[in-house]
Amino acid sequence: MTYSVLLFSAFGLFALSAVGLGVGLLLKGKPIAGSCGGVDADGRPLADCLCERAREEAARAGKPEPTEPACELKA
Repeated sequence: MTYSVLLFSAFGLFALSAVGLGVGLLLKGKPIAGSCGGVDADGRPLADCLCERAREEAARAGKPEPTEPACELKA
């Protein structure tokens, strides 16, 4: 296999995956949304949406708020 065939194959696979992601996005009909969580350069949490979701579910179910250490951190 020559270098050019390998290069074009890799590019074709990348293009095919990008088209597949685009078609999936169009068929799903939802806008692209950012992820939650992560840390900034100083190590502080950027968001605690997983904890917020757990708090909302606990409130709906009439249960106490989650007490996991990750949910105690505030940005």
